Amino acid sequence: MIRHALSALTLVALFLPVLDDPDAAWKAGGRCMEDKDYKNAIVEFTKVLNAKTATDERKAAAAFNIGCCHGRLNNKQKALEFVVKAIELGFSNDELLAKEPAIKDVRGDARIKSAVIKLQKEREEKFLAHGRELLDGFEQKFNFDFDLPTVAGKRVALSDFAGKVLIVDIWGTWCGPCKMELPHFIDLYKKYKDSGLAIVGLNDEKIDYAKPGSKEYESTKENIVKFAKNYEIPYPLAMIDRPTESQVPHLAGFPTTLFFDRTGKVRLQLVGAREKSELEAVVQVLMSEGASTDKPAKPAGDGKDAPATRPVPGKT
Repeated sequence: MIRHALSALTLVALFLPVLDDPDAAWKAGGRCMEDKDYKNAIVEFTKVLNAKTATDERKAAAAFNIGCCHGRLNNKQKALEFVVKAIELGFSNDELLAKEPAIKDVRGDARIKSAVIKLQKEREEKFLAHGRELLDGFEQKFNFDFDLPTVAGKRVALSDFAGKVLIVDIWGTWCGPCKMELPHFIDLYKKYKDSGLAIVGLNDEKIDYAKPGSKEYESTKENIVKFAKNYEIPYPLAMIDRPTESQVPHLAGFPTTLFFDRTGKVRLQLVGAREKSELEAVVQVLMSEGASTDKPAKPAGDGKDAPATRPVPGKT
């Protein structure tokens, strides 16, 4: 009898993962909604909501779907209850919250508006906390200065941006990750330029620092101009030279992004393409700061020799 009891327990253990199958329940709920079988859709999405293995994002969406099903069944109080629950779980699809017909009777309820405001505040706090964490964790202090001719025939210098938060993107048109990140910088520039953000792109085009006026330089410059036009880059671009680039200690990857506060101090260096949200978090923290009274760090070098670990463009 004991052996039989143990066997039964083993069978229950084996079937537990099947009972907690949020993916299957999610698909079943979707089919029920398509068939307008809202009562059974509620049953299936409730399984997702209660599943231990479901992600928070999936649970939030399940709660919203339950609210929609109740709305279709004219259960206004339940619809309101589950839409609010969805928002509390992190549901933030503004378009669905604003336009989904199934919740039209409860959309304007103060409890939904309050839940949305609370979620936005929590996300903003988390967002800014991540930006502060990145800035506080930056320990490799160095100065970075530049004064270079732009590909548009003007000049651009660090001193041009006194009092502004500045992003310097060291990148190349040949670099895949750089091109992936480029739309983020364009969006950030458009969003924050009137609030004190500036961006400069410094191009390393793997031509071994050709001098202005040389055939190689002019040809490369024309390619950058065409690239900028195609991508509609709204901020200045300049070809970086060796003395300027060597100010970045151990530059080893592209893109390399430098963030400057309003005093012209380098506050963060990021290597590799990043999500827009991460870049924006840093921008918002720096823009929220007043002018720092800290003095810039001493220069990392005299600019004559690049760090040994930095690969020279065009060389292998």
